[in-house]
Amino acid sequence: MLNTGLSLTGAAAQGRWPPPAALTDLDFRQDRYVLAGTERRFDEVFTYSGTGPRTFTGPAGDCLWAAHNLVLNSETPASQTISVAAAAGYTVAMEGSGSAALSGAAAGVATGGSPAVVTAGSGALTLTLSGTVTRLWAYRSDLGGMADNPDNILGAGFETYVPSGAAPAFTARRKAYAGGAPAGVLLEDAAAVNIIAQSHDFSNAYWLKNNQLAVAASGTIAGIPAWDLTDSGSTAFAYCTASIGAIAGVHTASCLVRKNPSQTSLFSARLSVGSNQFCGISFDTLTGTITNKWNNGLVVQSNGDHMRGAIDMGSFWLVWFTYDPSLLTGLDASADFQVFPAHDGLASSPGPQVMGSHACTAFQVTAGYTPGSFIPTAGSPAARAAETLALRAPALPAGMPHAVSVAFDGRLRFADTGSAAAARFFDWQAGAGTVLRAELNTGGTATGQIRVFSEQSGAASTASGPAAAYAPGLDVPVSFAARHQAGVLELSAQGEAAPGLPAPSALPDLAAAGIGLAPVFNGHLGRFRIWDEDLGSGGARRVTA
Repeated sequence: MLNTGLSLTGAAAQGRWPPPAALTDLDFRQDRYVLAGTERRFDEVFTYSGTGPRTFTGPAGDCLWAAHNLVLNSETPASQTISVAAAAGYTVAMEGSGSAALSGAAAGVATGGSPAVVTAGSGALTLTLSGTVTRLWAYRSDLGGMADNPDNILGAGFETYVPSGAAPAFTARRKAYAGGAPAGVLLEDAAAVNIIAQSHDFSNAYWLKNNQLAVAASGTIAGIPAWDLTDSGSTAFAYCTASIGAIAGVHTASCLVRKNPSQTSLFSARLSVGSNQFCGISFDTLTGTITNKWNNGLVVQSNGDHMRGAIDMGSFWLVWFTYDPSLLTGLDASADFQVFPAHDGLASSPGPQVMGSHACTAFQVTAGYTPGSFIPTAGSPAARAAETLALRAPALPAGMPHAVSVAFDGRLRFADTGSAAAARFFDWQAGAGTVLRAELNTGGTATGQIRVFSEQSGAASTASGPAAAYAPGLDVPVSFAARHQAGVLELSAQGEAAPGLPAPSALPDLAAAGIGLAPVFNGHLGRFRIWDEDLGSGGARRVTA
C-alpha cells in the first residue's frame, strides 16, 4: 500500500495524474463518443441541424464537402427532381439491376457500380428510374470531392452513401483538419453569403484582366483550379478584378493561396474604390509575412490582430483581412467595391509576378469579422446555412449527481466585437433560471475571457477567468474546465482557478436536460467531457493541461 501511494503521488507531482473516466467523453478529434463506459454512434449521442452541403478541410489539406445525399427516400427510391447549383459538379450513384437516367440540369445514366458524374447546367436535375433500384444517392463532388460517410455500415462500394428519408440528408463536418492536424467537428452557428461570383474561376468573363492579362489553367490545388497570372506588359502590374457593387458594414475577405517553397513573391488582396483608392494586405507567399496596404486617404486605424491573418493549411495559405468602414478615413462606404484576388506588388511599381505555382485559387467576401469555410460560387453569390449540434438528453444522467465537472477544448475563430458573449461553448439548460453554461467574453477590456455561469431557483453565480486570456484570431486553441457542487463553482483556465461569485447555494437540477454544444461558435470542437463528481481544483487544472 505504501509503495502504491508513493507511486501515485510521484505521478501526480510530475503531471502524469490520470483523470478518472468521464461519464460522458466526446472525443471529436478521434470521432469516438463514450457514454458511461460504452461507445456509441454519433447519431445516438447528438442531434445535428444543418441544411445544404458545406465544406471543410480534409487530412490532405483539400477542400471537401461534408457527407450528404440530395435524394429523397434513398432506401425506397422513386423518380424525382432534386435541387442542384448551376455550374457545380455532382455524382449520382445507385444499387440494383436497373438504372437512373439524368435529365434537365445534366444528361447521363447511372447504373449499379457505375455512377454518373456530371456538371449541372441549371438548378433542377431529374432522375428517372427504370428497373430495380434498391438504393439511390446524389452528392456534390467538385472541389476536392465529398468526404466518405463516417457511419458507413454497408462496407466497400458504399463509402459515399448517406441514407435519407423525406428530406435530403446533411451530416456534420466530422474528421475536419486544421493546420495539418485532426481538429474534430467544424461548426459555424451563423449563416453566411459569399458575395463574390465565380469565386474560384478567374478565367471567367466576370473577372477583368489588366493589360490583356493571359490567364491559363495551371493545375489544381486541393481540387480547386489554379490560374497562371502573367503580365503581358513590361511596366504595368498584373491583376484581375471583380466588381461586387455597394456593400456596407464589416466584411471579411479571404482567399486560398498556393505555396511556392522556392521563390519569394508577393500576393495582395484588396477592397478598392475609385481610382487608386484601396485597403487590404500584401502577403509574402514564402515567409507568410503580412503587411497592410492602403492608398489615397484610406487609412487603416490600429485595431488589433483580428484585422488580418494567415493560416498554414499545408499546401496553401488561408489569407484574410477585415474591412471595417468605421476604421477607415477618406472612404464613402456606399461606393462600389472592386476585389483584387491576385496582384503582384505595390500600386506604384511592378513587383514579382503572381504565377500559377502560387496563385490565388479561391476567393470570398462575407459579412462579419472572421472568415468561415469556403462557399464556392458560380454566376451569383451563394449562401451557407447556420448549423447546430446538441447532446441528446438520454445521453445525460437521469438523476442529477451531487457534483459535476466539465472540460472543453477546441479551436475558435473570434474577433474583438465588444460582445459580452462572443462565443458560447455549451449551454446546459433545464428551463428558465436552471442553467450551467460557458462562454467567451469580448466586452470592454475582458476580450478573450472565459466565463462560467450557473443559476438555480433565481440564485446566480459567475466564475470569470483572466481578462484577455485569449487573443482574437483564427483557430485559437481554447481549453478550460469547471467544477460545480452546492456551495462551489470554479473555473480553471490557463493554469489559474477562479471561484464563482457569489458562491452558489445549489447545483442546478439539470437531470435529463439536453446540452447545446457550441450554440454560438465558429470553429472546431475538439473534446467535451462530463464527470459526475468533483475533480477538485488540482484535477480541473490538470485535465486542461
